[in-house]
Amino acid sequence: MNRNDAAVLSYNFAMNSDLSNICQPLQTQHTDTQQVCSSEPPQPKKIRSLDSSSSTTEQIDISFLRTLLDDASVTSDYRLLIRKIGATLSNSDSLYESFVTEGVEGPVIKRDELLEMYNLLISTPELYDPVVVATENLVANLKREALARSDPKHVQLVLIMLLNPILLDTDKNHSIIKSILAPLCGTIHLLPEPSKQYLIDYWARLPQEQFKEVLVVLQQFLTFRSILVENYLNTDEPIISAVRALDLLYKANLRRKPSHEIVDESKFCNELVNDKIDFKADVHYWKEKKGFSFCLFPFLFNSQAKSLIMRYESISQMRAQREMTGFFSIPYLYLKVHRSNLIADTLNQLTRYDDKYYKMELRVHFIGEEAVDEGGVKKEFFQLIIRHIFDAIYGMFIHDSETRLYWFNHSSTEMDEFALIGKILGMAIYNGVILDVHFPSVIYKKLIGEKPTFEDLKESHPSLANGLQKLLDYTGEDIEEVFGSSFQIQYDNFGASTSFDLLPNGAHIPVNQKNKKEFVEMYTKFLLEDLIEKQFEAFKQGFEFVCASDALKLFTAKDLQLVICGSPILNFEELQKNTRYDNGYSPDHPVIKNFWEVVHSFSLEQQKRLLFFSTGSDRAPIGGLGNLNFVITRHGTDSDRLPQAHTCFNHLLLPEYATKEKLRDRLEAAINNSEGFGML
Repeated sequence: MNRNDAAVLSYNFAMNSDLSNICQPLQTQHTDTQQVCSSEPPQPKKIRSLDSSSSTTEQIDISFLRTLLDDASVTSDYRLLIRKIGATLSNSDSLYESFVTEGVEGPVIKRDELLEMYNLLISTPELYDPVVVATENLVANLKREALARSDPKHVQLVLIMLLNPILLDTDKNHSIIKSILAPLCGTIHLLPEPSKQYLIDYWARLPQEQFKEVLVVLQQFLTFRSILVENYLNTDEPIISAVRALDLLYKANLRRKPSHEIVDESKFCNELVNDKIDFKADVHYWKEKKGFSFCLFPFLFNSQAKSLIMRYESISQMRAQREMTGFFSIPYLYLKVHRSNLIADTLNQLTRYDDKYYKMELRVHFIGEEAVDEGGVKKEFFQLIIRHIFDAIYGMFIHDSETRLYWFNHSSTEMDEFALIGKILGMAIYNGVILDVHFPSVIYKKLIGEKPTFEDLKESHPSLANGLQKLLDYTGEDIEEVFGSSFQIQYDNFGASTSFDLLPNGAHIPVNQKNKKEFVEMYTKFLLEDLIEKQFEAFKQGFEFVCASDALKLFTAKDLQLVICGSPILNFEELQKNTRYDNGYSPDHPVIKNFWEVVHSFSLEQQKRLLFFSTGSDRAPIGGLGNLNFVITRHGTDSDRLPQAHTCFNHLLLPEYATKEKLRDRLEAAINNSEGFGML
């Protein structure tokens, strides 16, 4: 007989046995060592039940519970406590009346007392399983009543359940998942809409640590359940219920006030779910509106999953179009361009294709060259396009030496080229190519329709933002004399200073304590939106020409930046594990051992330079460096030659240097004196 079966038997025995002769300690009139035998158990307090009908409900008194625990530990007789557990923890009225009180804004859970009660019981080994059994009975009753009760009082019982520490007991989680967490998530799913809104409002007001505890419970359940399910997750009711419960919590997170701090959205992502979802099938369910689809809950996905969804959506669209027209086109976009006329050739040829082709795999042929595009030529094409368009000669973008980022040149009139770079970003997503573009994150926010804020200005224009922050922080009434600012600002236009009034007659409106916040907001909007409106809109139209879709709506600004530019998190241990070797090299070759010892001793900046030298980007692909197809080839015997790289193939050519010191010297010289385009 296992521990759970024993707990059930003892629970049933205690509930059906005559316990009238059990000695109970009196709380008054006797010393701690005195006990009296009572022929009748204490009479519970009579209260009104939740359905307003008259009933007898036994409440939980913490001090009395402690006394019972002390006595039971002395006598080793826990039957009375087990009966008490059954009468209270499985009874919704008893729990509510014991641990919920009326506050100014409605019912309030007595959290500290509730947690004290739970911890007192489950810390006693003899009582752990009876608590589980009583909790199982309670959640089963709650699920049956969920649809019938829209009273917020019923929701309090769900919240009480979520505070039960046994839900976080990973040692026993497999049994708890089946008996408690699964029906609890089902209960939340079945609640009427007003009750769900109450849950959202309640969670939105929780302190951050308490909010995170609920998130951990639901995520832990979703993870363990996903391990147990062998087939499609989309058809598993407990997983569906858990996802819908997480959706309520996610909506509550969006409503949280700044004082409570919004929990980072990445905490809602579940990596195991990402690994187990059949995305091809899920996208089909989503687009056809058939059955349950995880695509309706994008907070679960990592950036890699969202990129995959975008590709499957494109495949689905092309398949549907072929079925409608009966026309089977070439399944890729083909460009023939001259290196010497790259931008013009690309613009001219892209205009010949309908928008549907932009989502297809790109194949490139450089006129006059024999190379067959097996992926490397395509990557080189993207690298060259980016390098040309961001070159200062074109004047489309301005490089900030302080931030090492690029910003739109408001003076540029090259609207076709701005649209082209937008298309290139979109095409790179569908082709899985990481681009070496360095925009501030506000650009990606604007691409998905989010409004820029002053926080964005701190990244894109840090020196200016620093001055504006000082203005905001200044509390003196002499602010006009100290700063001398007005609602007329100056900006550079073709090398000359130009004035602009943020408000009519702005030169005559001084910035003071009353209007300084408005001044900063208007200044921010002017720089990040109004001044570059034409250039950015052309860029955005080009991007949306390729990427506008339901899948794009799943992306956050961080997701979009990650799929376009890659991740700044570099784990060279993962890169080493997945690197392939050629022409005589192997993981055990002395030169390769020296190489990795040198690389791991590099600073982060040196590692980024090596990555840029070898691949054309100093960022990792989605999923990390472990997903990078990196190859090291033996490039001749020992010599003074520098290492070389085929960046379009992520291919490092490394001579067989005789010593580690020489390898370090030659490698550092290569990465410090190369732009990263060491293509042969």
